[in-house]
Amino acid sequence: MPAAVAALAIVASLSFSAPAYADEVEPADLGQTPAVVVPAPDETDPTDLDPAESETTEAESTETEAQTESEEETPDTAPAARFAAAPPVPTFSLSTEPAVEPLTCAPTTAITSLSALDLSSSSTDGSSTTVLETGGLHVKTADTGHRKAAGYIVGTGWQPLDSVTDFVLTWTGTTAQPGGQLPVDLDGDDVADGILVIEPVNGGIQWLSVPGGGTWVSIPGAPHAAGGGAYPNQGTFAQWIAAYPDAQWTTPGYSLGSGVTGDGVISAITVVGSSNCSYTFGLPPVAAVACVATPLWGASDVNDVPPVVTASGLSFVGQAKAVNYYQRVSQGNAQGISDLRVTIDGATGPYSVQVKVEIYRDGGTSGYTTLSSMIPTGTTGVVNPMDWPWYSSRTTSGPGSITQPLAWADLIALWPSNVLASAPSVAMQTNGTGSTALVSKVSSSCGTTTFPQTVAPVQCVAAAGWATEDVAPQVTANGLVFRGQLASVNYYQRPATVSNAQGITGMSYTIAPGASGYGVHLKVEVDPNANLGTGGVIHYATLSTIQVPSVTPLQGTINAQSSLWYTTKIAYSSPGGMGNPLPWAKLIALMPNNTLLSTPSVHLQSGASEADFGVVTSVTSSCGTTSFVTPVAPPTSTPTDPGTTTGGTTTTTTTAATTTTPTSTLTPAPTGSPSATPTPAPTAEEELPTEAFESDATSGEGAPWWPWVLGLAILLLLALLWFLLLRRRSGQA
Repeated sequence: MPAAVAALAIVASLSFSAPAYADEVEPADLGQTPAVVVPAPDETDPTDLDPAESETTEAESTETEAQTESEEETPDTAPAARFAAAPPVPTFSLSTEPAVEPLTCAPTTAITSLSALDLSSSSTDGSSTTVLETGGLHVKTADTGHRKAAGYIVGTGWQPLDSVTDFVLTWTGTTAQPGGQLPVDLDGDDVADGILVIEPVNGGIQWLSVPGGGTWVSIPGAPHAAGGGAYPNQGTFAQWIAAYPDAQWTTPGYSLGSGVTGDGVISAITVVGSSNCSYTFGLPPVAAVACVATPLWGASDVNDVPPVVTASGLSFVGQAKAVNYYQRVSQGNAQGISDLRVTIDGATGPYSVQVKVEIYRDGGTSGYTTLSSMIPTGTTGVVNPMDWPWYSSRTTSGPGSITQPLAWADLIALWPSNVLASAPSVAMQTNGTGSTALVSKVSSSCGTTTFPQTVAPVQCVAAAGWATEDVAPQVTANGLVFRGQLASVNYYQRPATVSNAQGITGMSYTIAPGASGYGVHLKVEVDPNANLGTGGVIHYATLSTIQVPSVTPLQGTINAQSSLWYTTKIAYSSPGGMGNPLPWAKLIALMPNNTLLSTPSVHLQSGASEADFGVVTSVTSSCGTTSFVTPVAPPTSTPTDPGTTTGGTTTTTTTAATTTTPTSTLTPAPTGSPSATPTPAPTAEEELPTEAFESDATSGEGAPWWPWVLGLAILLLLALLWFLLLRRRSGQA
C-alpha cells in the first residue's frame, strides 16, 4: 500500500485530533457522468464515499485501509483513457451548467435566501442543520449520525479557472470547520469532472474529489504536489491551471463532514482572482419598529391562569393549565425589542418560568405564534433571556422549533413582516405541576414593570348621597349611630366617575366620644380584576381597616390612610389577608387593574353585639368630605338624606330631623355583595342613646318661662290692688 495512503488512513483513525475539514464529495452529491472514473474491479458499492470521508472510528479506518489496498492491487491498465468516455454513474448528482461563454461574476452577490443554495448533499437523518441568519449561514452537525452539512451556490455559470488564485471561506465557530468546494470542468467540455477541495490545513494545496473511488486513482496529467493531505491528485491553483488551461469552475460551496461535529457561521465565500467573485450570507435587515407597551397585564386568554400577585412579586405555581401574565402593546415589531431582562427571585421544580413574546408572523393579525425563551431550570437573579435560545410555538420541526431553537435575532429574522401582539411577558408552561417561581421585575425597551406594579392613580370623585347594603345606621343630627347586631351595619357612598384605589388619598374618619367594643371601620369596595390567590380572577372585594388591639375603643379622628388594611378575598395568613394586613399602598398594589365600586365608607361588622357601639360624625378623603352632624334647625316634617358632602367643586348639604331616620335608603348592591335590605323606621318608644350626645334625654332643660312671669305679674297686680284698697280705708277713718 502506498505510504501516502497509509498515512491518510492513520490520520483518519485519530478521529480529528487535528482540525477537521470537509471530506470529498459523495457520489450522491454530483449526479453527472464524470470524465474521470476508474473504479477498482472489486469495489462492491461505487456509490460509497472514498475512505477519506469517514474519519471517526478505528473500525472505519481499518475498512478504509483494506479498500485502499484492494485498489492498489488492481493494475492501472488504461492511464491514457482518463478523460475518455466513462460508464455513467447514476448517483453523480452535481447539476451540469449550460454550455455558455465564460462569464464575469458580480464582485459581490448577497445570498439572502436558502433557495439560492443546493443543500441536497447534506445529511437526511436530522444530524445536520443549515439556517440563514442575520449574521450569516449557520451550519451545525450533531454529535451522532451521518453528520454532513454541505451547500453549493447555484446559478453562477461556468467561470474560467485560470483567473483563480485562492478560495476564502470566512468562518466563525468550532475548530472543526467546513472546507471550501469548487466544482471544476478540467477539459473544457462543460461537464464537471470533480471538485477541488480547499482546506486551510493543507497549506494552499487543493485536492481533487472524484466520486466512485476516483479520488484515489492517480491521474497522469493532474498535479501531484507533495504535502497537503497526501492525495493522489493535488496541487496549488497555479499548478491545476498549468495542468488544465481550459479548466472552468462553477457553483462554489462548502462541506462540513460527514462524520464531523461542528457548529458555526459562514459569513462569506470568495473565489479570489483577477476579479474576485464574492458571496455574502445573511438575511436582509429588518427595520426595527419601537415597542410601545400599555399598562394592562393579564392572562393570555380565558383558558390560562394568571399568577398570584403578592407583595413580593408574581407568584407562579405550576398546574395543568398555562400560568402566564402578558402585557399588551400598541405598536412595534420583534426587531424593536432590546435590553430584555427579567428578575427571578426564586425557582423550584423541574420547569422554569420563561419570557415569552406573542407576534403575528405575517403582519396584521395573521400567523399568530408565541416566541419562548429557554431559560435553564433553577435560574434566578437578573436574567437576560437573550443569552439562551428561543423557539416558536407554531414551528413543529426544523429551525425555530423546540428541537432546533435559535438565537433571538435569528428566530425573528425568519418573519421580517412580524407585528407584536405582546411585550416581553412571563409564563410557566402547561403541566408544570411541582414547579414554582417568583418574578419581581420585567424590563425591556418596551418599558419596565415592577411587581407589585406601580399604577397611575385615577382621581376619585364621589357621587352625592349615601346608602346601605345591609342595615343602615341610625341617622341623627349628631352623627351616624352604629350599634352591633346580627347583620352588618354600613353606609356606602358611590363614585361618580371611573377611578381606582390608587387615586384615593387622605383617608380619615371621626368617631364621637363614648364608643365601645368592636369599632366602626372604614371600607372601600373595588373590582380587583386580579387573581388574589383564592380561585382565579375576581371582580368584587371589600378592603377594610383593621383594629389594633391596643387601640380600644376606636374614637376620635382616625388616620385610615396610615392604618393597616385587609380583604377577605386573600387567604387569612397571606399578605393582605386578615391575619397579615398590609398598608393601603401595598394592599392595592396587589390589584393594579382595579376599579372603584365605592368611596371610603363606614361599616360595623356583622355578628356584633349591643356593646359594639360608635357614632361617626364625618368621613374625609380625596374623594370628598361628608359631615354627618347637622346644624341646629327647626324640625321639619319631611326628613332628607343626611350628610354634608364636599368634593371637588360641589357641596351638598342635607338636614335630618333629630329623632328621625330614613324609612328606606337603598342602592343596588354590586356584583358579589349581599343584596340591600330596607331599614325599618324607629317606633315612638325608641329613645336616642344618652351616651351619644353626653346629655340626659329626660332632663327638664327647655321648660317654658312665660307662666312664671304671668303668675308673678298677677301677684304684683293683686298686691297693688290690696295696697290701694287699704289706703282708701285708712283715709276714711
